[in-house]
Amino acid sequence: MAQPVRNHPGAGFSTRGMLVKLVLLPALLVGLFVALAILAGWARFTPGDPEDALAALQRGGGGPWRAAALVRTLAEPRNRAMRQDPRLLDRLIALLWHETARADTTSDAVELRSYLCLAIGQFELAGGVPVLADTARGRGDPAEVPLRVAALEALALLANRLGPQVLHLPPADTPSGPTSSADSAAPRANVHSAAPSPDGEHGAPVTALAVVVDCADDRDARVRGAAAYTLGVAGGAEAEQRLRTLLLDTVAAVRYNAATGLARLGDPTGAAVLAEMLEVSMQHAGPTESPAFDDDQLARNALRAAEKLGEAVRAAEGSVTAYVDDRTGVAETAVPIEARQGLDALHRAVGRAARRHPSPQWRTRAAAVERRLQQAGFSAP
Repeated sequence: MAQPVRNHPGAGFSTRGMLVKLVLLPALLVGLFVALAILAGWARFTPGDPEDALAALQRGGGGPWRAAALVRTLAEPRNRAMRQDPRLLDRLIALLWHETARADTTSDAVELRSYLCLAIGQFELAGGVPVLADTARGRGDPAEVPLRVAALEALALLANRLGPQVLHLPPADTPSGPTSSADSAAPRANVHSAAPSPDGEHGAPVTALAVVVDCADDRDARVRGAAAYTLGVAGGAEAEQRLRTLLLDTVAAVRYNAATGLARLGDPTGAAVLAEMLEVSMQHAGPTESPAFDDDQLARNALRAAEKLGEAVRAAEGSVTAYVDDRTGVAETAVPIEARQGLDALHRAVGRAARRHPSPQWRTRAAAVERRLQQAGFSAP
C-alpha cells in the first residue's frame, strides 16, 4: 500500500501545519508571556528587600503573608547586615505600635502583629525588647493569645542571641515614647541599673523579665508554656524558682518547657519530667496533648536536656564533692538527694529508650546519651 504524502515544498495544503502555526504557537507564546508576568509580579511583591516590604505593610498591603516572608528574609544567615540595621528595626517597632493602637483583634490583624514580633526577634539589637514585653503583657483580650506567645518567643530569641541581660529592659508604657533602638534602649537600661533593686522595690521599673514571670501565671496554657521557654533562656534565681513551680502544671506542654528550661540552666529539679517526656515519645499513641510537641520533638528535647544535665552534674561534683550545711552541720552532696532520684529515673528512661524506642534514630541517640551519663558518674540503669 502506498504511504501517505509527507508535507514538503510543493505538496498540497496541510491542516496540521496551519493548526500549529496559527493556534498552537500563538497559544504557547501567550502562555509564556503570562507565566513571565506572574513571576515578575511575585518577585515584585515578595519582600526580598525589607525596605519595600515595610513600605507595603505601612500602606496596608500584603497583610500577614508579607510579614511572614519578612521574618524569613531576616532569618537568613546572609542577611546579618539587615539584622544590625537600627533604622530598619525602628520602622518595625513603629509599625507594631501602630498596629497595636488600632486594637484590631481579627485573626488577620493578630497574625500580622505576631509576625512583626518575630521579625523584631530576629535582630541583633536590643531596642525591640520594650515593645515586645509590652505586647507579651497583653490587654486582657483572649484573642491576643497567639500574639502574646509570639512576643514571648521573640524575647527568647533576643535573650539567646544577645544574652539574658536584655530582659532587664523595662516594657514601654505607651507607644508615644521614643522607639529608636539606638536612642531609647540604652537610657532605659541605665534607668534600671540605677534603681535600688532589680526586684521592683523602692520604685524600680518593672522589667521585661518580670513581665515574662507574670506571663508564667497566665490562665492560658499557651502563654504559660511560652513563658516557661523564655524563662529557661533567661536564667537567674527568679526564673529558676518560677520554672520549678511550673513543673507541677496540669498541662504537659508547660511542664515540658519548664523541665527543659531548668536542664538548660543546669538545674536537675525537672529530671523526672524529662523522663516522662521520653516515655510519652515511646508510646506513639497519636498526637500528644500539645500540638507543639510531636514524638520526635519530645525525644529530641528530652535527650538533649538529659545530656545537658549530665554535663552539669559532672561539673558540679567535679568541683565540689561535698559541703557542710552551716545550719545543720551535716555534709551534703553537690546534688540533693531528691534531684538525684529524679536523675536516676531519667537515666533509666534514657536506657529504655536506647533499647526500646520505636524509632532507630532515637535509639541510637539515646544510647549515645546513656554513655555520656555513665561517664558523668551515673550508675547503670
